[in-house]
Amino acid sequence: MTGAVLEVTGLGYSYPDGHRVLEDVNLSLQPGDRLALLGPNGAGKTTLALHLNGILTPDTGSVRLDGMTIAEPNLSQARSNVGIVFHDANDQLFMPTVRADVGFGPSNLGLSKAEVDRRVEEALAAVDASELIDRTPHHLSAGEKRRVALATVLSMKPKVLVLDEPTSGLDPTGRRELARLLVSLTQTQLVITHDLPFACELCPNSAVMSRGRIEALGPTTEILRDTDLLNRHNLELPYRWSPPD
Repeated sequence: MTGAVLEVTGLGYSYPDGHRVLEDVNLSLQPGDRLALLGPNGAGKTTLALHLNGILTPDTGSVRLDGMTIAEPNLSQARSNVGIVFHDANDQLFMPTVRADVGFGPSNLGLSKAEVDRRVEEALAAVDASELIDRTPHHLSAGEKRRVALATVLSMKPKVLVLDEPTSGLDPTGRRELARLLVSLTQTQLVITHDLPFACELCPNSAVMSRGRIEALGPTTEILRDTDLLNRHNLELPYRWSPPD
């Protein structure tokens, strides 16, 4: 689609054992979009996410960022511009302090210390976590870890954020705070989630993925009202919750 910041075309991928996990995936994100990616476990959602900044390389098809194919020799640029926040925040927090974790990526870009410090402060301020800057990451709460993990990505100044199950492990307050935070960000966002109310609150549009294919794409409220669609793809609304009119 013309003007897409991120465009997936005919994407196919098999694991080394030959299991086909993605087949003819087509998806397009315009600047500023927030799209939820819904689907049962094993649908291929995380595998798709790992293609979006070149962690995995497709067997067929392509991923383009601003018209540039994500492949060698463009991987460094792609990984700066498509930031992935993983399901487990601990996978992104490995330095002795929050400051060091958030500054790790910018430091590896060869930026000056002053610029790295500026990016760290800006990223932590953006996620309302400035007071955590000198804390030890593994002592943080789940919600604090989630915000710091997001800051490690924001410090790279990406165009696109990919969030894999961002509400996992959060209590209701943390979930609300995260939704409010993500709405405030300007980056294009792809949100992989089983949390259907969260998807409805955050993302105007959703895609349903099953067996490695995109099976439906449209307004989130319409998708969540389609009982037959949800049943076919093992998606279930919470008890006594329904999408707003």
